[in-house]
Amino acid sequence: MIQIWQDCSRVLERELTPQQYVAWIKPLRAIAYDPDARQLRLGAPNRLKLDAVRSQFAARIRAAATELAQHPVEVQFEVAAAAAAEPGADSPDLAEAPAPASDSAPRQFNDGPPLSVPG
Repeated sequence: MIQIWQDCSRVLERELTPQQYVAWIKPLRAIAYDPDARQLRLGAPNRLKLDAVRSQFAARIRAAATELAQHPVEVQFEVAAAAAAEPGADSPDLAEAPAPASDSAPRQFNDGPPLSVPG
């Protein structure tokens, strides 16, 4: 993990509620950091998270990166499929999950004789 993002993530974990951090910040992955260009690129696992992070957390992420780097940092966000595949990332959206086979019948779990319970 890119150090500046690791440090930003720790700062945000302390500032946000656990639910906010786990849902929106933890799934983000650092794609690249260019200290000369003062640019941090972050990837979100899907468009929903990307849009929510941009609207709700981008300013705070930028402020944390700027504070840590001790100079202004431009933060860019993008959907990055690799962010979803990394350990600790959220599972895929339900819309992306394969549909169950329509011809599969429900399984019967009570195939044997009734159990007797000693009394």
